[in-house]
Amino acid sequence: DYNRRLEVALKDLHRAQDAIRLQERLNALGQMTSGIAHDVNNALAPVVGFADLLLMDPSALADREKATEYLTTIRTAAKDAAGVVRRLKEFYRKREESEPLVAVELNGVVEETVRLTRPRWRDEALAAGVAIEVRTEPGERTKIAGIEQELREALTNLILNAVDAMPKGGTIRIATARSGDKVTLSVTDSGAGMDAEVRRRCLEPFYTTKGKAGTGMGLAMVYGIACRHEGTIEIDSEPGQGTTFRLVFPAFGTAVLAVPTATAQPHRPRLLRVLVADDEPLVREVVKSYLQLDG
Repeated sequence: DYNRRLEVALKDLHRAQDAIRLQERLNALGQMTSGIAHDVNNALAPVVGFADLLLMDPSALADREKATEYLTTIRTAAKDAAGVVRRLKEFYRKREESEPLVAVELNGVVEETVRLTRPRWRDEALAAGVAIEVRTEPGERTKIAGIEQELREALTNLILNAVDAMPKGGTIRIATARSGDKVTLSVTDSGAGMDAEVRRRCLEPFYTTKGKAGTGMGLAMVYGIACRHEGTIEIDSEPGQGTTFRLVFPAFGTAVLAVPTATAQPHRPRLLRVLVADDEPLVREVVKSYLQLDG
């Protein structure tokens, strides 16, 4: 009888352990899903916003320069969204030798990212009665060997984190500088700052101080991107004194670059009859339009 009761208790214990493991997996899945939605929404906001502007004001299409700017921004933001999804499993994955690094001018990345995030740090903040100013301080000779889309994503996360740290408004300063064989990208806010415990843990995946409003994905993604660029992260912060994140990368010429491929020679197009097959109507339409554009 004693052995039988012991076996029943052991089975109950195993069932409880299985239930706990399942709950932990579901919690992790929920956090991951929330993080995916967070980062993809950040990337898609400019797509929806600038598309709405073109639809609400069709006359903007007559302004070739403005229409080109809007469409370029939409395309860039959409590619960034695709990159977020592609790299969800790559928080701490090291860069493979086959991944090409090209010369990237950090000042251009800063300028483009500030424009892409403007709806969040300016428009949404003003709608909430908060004034946030973004100042850029571009340095000289700030080229690094990298992947532009990843660097843009890292800077986007740092800017949005700075916005969240300043619920009453403030200033975000983004600076680039070169010192010797290192290039530094720094993002400084005048927000609430972090204590020692938060500074120590803020790069951990899923660690957040924002409660349900946070996912704990952003800074972990920034850390992974910095590592793949052979870079480091430095953090200066004190409660009530704001925060500075510094990404330090090898300067251009000190990392292995991709070997440029030979440019294909132009050839005379010949008309073809092509069958386009796909189960998604919009994909079919896009592929058809590409092919028709090529004759």
